[in-house]
Amino acid sequence: MSDSKPWVFVMPLDWHEVTALPMPQESNADSAIQQRVRERGVSWRTIQFQAGDGIGAHEVGHSIINQVGINAQVNWFNEFLASYIGYAYLKEHHPDQLLGNEIFWKSGLAAPHPFTSLRDFESRYAELSSRYPQNYGWYEFTFEERVIEVYREQGIGFLTKVRRDFPGDGPKLSGDQVLDKLETMHPGWKAWTRRVEKGEVSPADGIVE
Repeated sequence: MSDSKPWVFVMPLDWHEVTALPMPQESNADSAIQQRVRERGVSWRTIQFQAGDGIGAHEVGHSIINQVGINAQVNWFNEFLASYIGYAYLKEHHPDQLLGNEIFWKSGLAAPHPFTSLRDFESRYAELSSRYPQNYGWYEFTFEERVIEVYREQGIGFLTKVRRDFPGDGPKLSGDQVLDKLETMHPGWKAWTRRVEKGEVSPADGIVE
């Protein structure tokens, strides 16, 4: 995804050969997931493309954050917001594509993750993406699980609150101050942070049952 206008996201021709991220493989999927895919009547290659399109929705979410004037303050919340926007769009307009995304997120939580705290994500942001891409992906999947938890209760209204409380011209906030704000908007953020730090994030209730 380009960092400035014009916003451009370049997609791979085929996600099957991607190794930087733990793309879902049919051979690693449990029988319940394979059954759901068969019931949906789609191929596993389609599931992988849906997972890849979810990444695209996330990247477009980054450009929307800039366009609506939100200052996420810290990298981890910026990544969470991009996923929230992407998920909200898919949920509203392409719910049939969410199965591939949910399988992707679930499989990604098994990726190696020697670093787990939000503080590590913030201080090692560039290093994680370049030297520890699997660990970087694990962080993104933990954000996705929190996205689902918040979206189920607040939907698109959460983004309205974020736009109000995190204006582009707002004062600089620390990671702890961001968490304090979020906790008032939707209780559970600090408990989620503690689970992340322990590496104990699991798929949100109801995901890929």
